[in-house]
Amino acid sequence: MFLLQALLLLTRPSLLPLWGDELFTLATAGRAPAAILTAVGSDIHPPLYFLLAHFWLALPIGLDPLASLRVLSVVFALASTFLLDRLWLRGGSADVRFWTLALWISSPCLLLYARMARSYSLQTLLALVAAACAVRFASQPTRWRALLGYSASAAALLYTHYASGLAVWLATAILLVVRVRPWSRLAASQGLILAAYAPWLWTLASALAKWSARSEPYRLTGSRWAEPLVQAGFTLFSFLFGEAPPAWLLPLTIPLGVAAVWLAFVALREHRRWALPAACAGIVAFAGVARWVSYAFVPARLLFLLPALLAAVASGSRLRPRFGAPVAAVLLVTNLTGVFFYFQTRNLLNPAYVLPTDRIAFQIEQFSPPGSTVVWADALNFPYPVLRYYLDPGFPVRPIDSPAAARAALAELATGKFDRVWLVRSTHEVTADRSLDTLEDAMRSAAWNRRLHPYVPLSSAQRALLRLLALTPARVAAPLPFAYEAWEFARPSR
Repeated sequence: MFLLQALLLLTRPSLLPLWGDELFTLATAGRAPAAILTAVGSDIHPPLYFLLAHFWLALPIGLDPLASLRVLSVVFALASTFLLDRLWLRGGSADVRFWTLALWISSPCLLLYARMARSYSLQTLLALVAAACAVRFASQPTRWRALLGYSASAAALLYTHYASGLAVWLATAILLVVRVRPWSRLAASQGLILAAYAPWLWTLASALAKWSARSEPYRLTGSRWAEPLVQAGFTLFSFLFGEAPPAWLLPLTIPLGVAAVWLAFVALREHRRWALPAACAGIVAFAGVARWVSYAFVPARLLFLLPALLAAVASGSRLRPRFGAPVAAVLLVTNLTGVFFYFQTRNLLNPAYVLPTDRIAFQIEQFSPPGSTVVWADALNFPYPVLRYYLDPGFPVRPIDSPAAARAALAELATGKFDRVWLVRSTHEVTADRSLDTLEDAMRSAAWNRRLHPYVPLSSAQRALLRLLALTPARVAAPLPFAYEAWEFARPSR
């Protein structure tokens, strides 16, 4: 199974285009270590992953930097598989071991996020290690090796990501409060974690202040109370079925999802000592992530919880074999289906993952002269920093995210400096007061020549979800056939 997973994860690491968050990784990992500490400290990231990425890029692997960093994520994912088996599954039930590894290795969710140049798979690896070390420390509280192993792994996870680090730290602390005696050993472990993290505690406090002060991300529902349900539901969907489902699979996901959740609860009832720590880890991580990003980006940041969910489903299938074994088998089939469509780059629920931003930049440069061309870019639903990364500096990019930005763009155009305008956007309008639609309507009603360049055709499954979620743009009667478009406007010859 391990070799099969290596084959899946290492096949065509450059399959998907550069994603916006990966651009930050590329830019940060390419700096000197001291500059990395400064950059991530002023942002919302701990430094460990970026430092590892920096030194990884120095190795003579023979790949371009993006592919090389994606391979680093694959290395962490493969190490996670090895340690999941060695630390958690080996020595237990053969059925639980088989189904956990089968669902984990074939997981289209893992395939998607473990091949990104981000810290998701490193978080998963360290969470597995920290939880296993906590269990070992709970059973051997007087052994210094167990104490140091737990403290070091928990601190390493905190240095990798705030949400997963704090969630696992709290969950393991709850486990240890119940099981470790004398409490002086528990206090020693927490003191060591704080001491190891002392150089970064002030930065963590600053990050938490930014988190609490941040305006809430885009809401699909528009409701503060309904949105967490959407975020949780999408995360569960991604965990169980991946994010490239064909249309025929969609009707099966609700009964399969309910069955999988029930099997997980059956397992938690059997292993009650894990219920409270698991619930605390999930709630803390979800609360932290859901406030920071919109629903589409929650599963990636909670990937470290996926092994626990799959192990719980596998354990539940052992406890209820007549019901659970068929459910696990069907989940395995849906996993393989999701893997197939992932490699086909079809049906991805977030079309931004397959957006050819480099090709858009090439077309802009091919059809437009620098100096007299301006690019208006959707700042909320399009990775405009990636477009700016690929474009020649002679093409200014103006992000549009508000009516004020739209007015400023039209005022700049009125100066007569530009003879060509590109409006690059998602077909799903989310800007305030429909600012992108306002710009597009203004340019289409003007006496400028225009040409439309569509990108990322939507599959039948994606269109079905657009109808279900009411994401169809108000200006059309049905979901558009493409997820993104670029309008090329040229001033008529004088």
